[in-house]
Amino acid sequence: MQTPNTHPDPKPLAELLQSRALQSLLHKTQQITETNQLWQQALAVELRPHCHIMNITQHALVVEVDSATWATRVHYLSDFLLEELQKKLPYLSSVTKIHCRVRPTKTTSHHSPPSPRPISRNTVGLIQTTAHIIQHPALKAALLRLAQTKSTHAK
Repeated sequence: MQTPNTHPDPKPLAELLQSRALQSLLHKTQQITETNQLWQQALAVELRPHCHIMNITQHALVVEVDSATWATRVHYLSDFLLEELQKKLPYLSSVTKIHCRVRPTKTTSHHSPPSPRPISRNTVGLIQTTAHIIQHPALKAALLRLAQTKSTHAK
């Protein structure tokens, strides 16, 4: 036995595209895109790849940056940037501040620890000489082990 379809008939796509909610969303998206283009032009070249406009609220631009360093740079430039944007975009007249959201890039590199540097034969000899002079038995044994281990890697 089939259950009756309780969902209303789907709306035609043309009707959905004309809906007020979608129109509002499209308008907001266009504003953010336009603001971001002018934002990128106003920024110093080195800042451009590290920050972009995420949102525009009633009183703030929300900017995504990929590190706290860039957030600090944006903070220092915020008055200048707002002034530049407000000259060209009247809908930003009520914006009074820039909020930075730090989101590190996903391409963080994982560095392997550096390989130990080889030591010279002379250094191995100095460690052995020091070990023979020292009276403390545990320290003497540790230095001799170190010299033995490093002597196989010495240049």
